[in-house]
Amino acid sequence: MAISTPDWRKAVDLGDQAFEEAKAAFALHEAGASEESQAIAEAAVQQLAKSANIIPIPKDEFLPGLTREMASK
Repeated sequence: MAISTPDWRKAVDLGDQAFEEAKAAFALHEAGASEESQAIAEAAVQQLAKSANIIPIPKDEFLPGLTREMASK
């Protein structure tokens, strides 16, 4: 499966967004805001799943916890 440069860029951008959201979720968790932290962490997982769906990697090897439900959001 060939992948275009714009697709790679989109995957990288989504991965960057996921990382930023994960950092924000961790900061909220550390501050004791667990509900807000969980919501942002879930958004981070969704961004990462979207990124992983774009790139042709063996997902079972690199993302063993990724489910079809997570990837479709």
